Amino acid sequence: MNAGHYISRNIKCIRWSEVNVNGQCVRCNMFYEGNIPGYREGMIKKYGQQTLNDLELARHKTQKISRFELYTMIGLYKKEARKLLEGKNFTIKI
Repeated sequence: MNAGHYISRNIKCIRWSEVNVNGQCVRCNMFYEGNIPGYREGMIKKYGQQTLNDLELARHKTQKISRFELYTMIGLYKKEARKLLEGKNFTIKI
């Protein structure tokens, strides 16, 4: 499983959007350039057409994420990762 981006992660303003990043099989993500037609169909089923339209509009906005916001996001995702790993037999240092 890879972190597949519907809109390229090179588009900085939505790089960290949780709607834009979803689980995607390695084959589609790496060898089929994201399989965008299939990804789009899955996005519409999961989030709805309006959310997809909003994401596509957001790609044209300029947004700079501050250092504080990035550190806050890091803390949030570390906390979420710990929750997911609770009760599992993983020994990953986060």
